[in-house]
Amino acid sequence: MRDETDCWGHKQLAVFKACPLVNATRVRVVAERVNGKLDEAKIQQFAEYRASLAEAEEAKVVVAAKKEPPVSTPVTLSVSHRLCR
Repeated sequence: MRDETDCWGHKQLAVFKACPLVNATRVRVVAERVNGKLDEAKIQQFAEYRASLAEAEEAKVVVAAKKEPPVSTPVTLSVSHRLCR
């Protein structure tokens, strides 16, 4: 889905310049606080879940690739020797 941030121009530059400056040290401190609250077990569980989804998707692709193409049946038309009245 596209939005106004997909293309840069004078309008987007003005929006960008209007954004406040952020102190890099403050960002680091906040990131460290957030990282300290992360549950490693949940992170590992989510990583395993993502891997299982990727494996399932890959299996679907492999199965789809192995499917044989549909068999085409030749169609024959018979012509009647008598005319319909």
